[in-house]
Amino acid sequence: MDTTPPAPISDLKISMVKEGFNIFWKQPNEDDLKDFVIQKASVDSPEFTELAATSVPEYTDTDITFGKKYYYRVFARDKANNMSKYVEIVKTAVKQGPTYITGEVKENTIFYEAGSPYIIKGSVVVQKGASITVEEGAVVEFEKDSQLVVSGKLFINGKKEANITFKGSEYSIILKDTTKDAMKAEHAYFLGGKRFVISNASALFSNTIFEDFNTALIIERNSVVELKDSVFRKNKLGIKVTDSDINFNNTEISQSDKAIELYGNTKIKAQGIKLLNNNLHLFSENLVELREMEISEKQELDVIKKIRGNVDISRIVPFGKSFRILKKEAIDDIKKELSFARS
Repeated sequence: MDTTPPAPISDLKISMVKEGFNIFWKQPNEDDLKDFVIQKASVDSPEFTELAATSVPEYTDTDITFGKKYYYRVFARDKANNMSKYVEIVKTAVKQGPTYITGEVKENTIFYEAGSPYIIKGSVVVQKGASITVEEGAVVEFEKDSQLVVSGKLFINGKKEANITFKGSEYSIILKDTTKDAMKAEHAYFLGGKRFVISNASALFSNTIFEDFNTALIIERNSVVELKDSVFRKNKLGIKVTDSDINFNNTEISQSDKAIELYGNTKIKAQGIKLLNNNLHLFSENLVELREMEISEKQELDVIKKIRGNVDISRIVPFGKSFRILKKEAIDDIKKELSFARS
């Protein structure tokens, strides 16, 4: 008597189609495979019950309600009716986009890939106590001059293989007067905006790209921001910080008119910062001290032109020298050239 269960299915996935959820998977390599058994549960019906049995490695569930979360288990069954271990997947039913977002967001809201693009019209305000969570693969589009103002929370949960895109013309995102850890962005691409403001708030950006902004990131009013593995490119001004703390961790700012401007009582930490091919790399109103910075210039005089204000950098790559020494050597070279010209 055969009592050995078949191997489980693999690569279980769900996609939203017009009829409902299309559930599909890879079948195991079994000679005596009979069919597949699908079980289903939901938040309001937590007990798993049999939904269907099918001889092919896919099934469409048409009995769904938008906004509701569903749980599915799929078993392989052989001809002796032995059941494999189940593989489980969870999915929320989302109406196909586009999805228009207007007015006030007063409750926790999720932007899904299936509901994309999410189109921001006019001024959208996320109230205190509410949040927007943007899931992997989602796209957020802004109508011209529209803005997203967040007084609650904003979580952008992209992945390397499925990032999140924010795009539009002259749009603004403003995070202000929020609680600690009110914003986190991972694997996100921000394109074509006017400004992203962090005001009296804290935020973490990881594996993010800011491109073609007027001012990509404005940090002000005692805010705390960390940038990790991120890139700012082709912006008029990359980052402007006033009376706030910023931590650069493997961040590149390139091909911009101005890369970084620092004002007031600003504190900066940098572990791996690259300033490449900008017209102005760094300006600081008050003294800022950096351990190391990598730049694209090969001539000392070009470095002096692009780093201005009250700046002390211990080591500039590729020169391997401090900014103070580079300035001195460049000035000495200019004096020598002048003296040769007079003689």
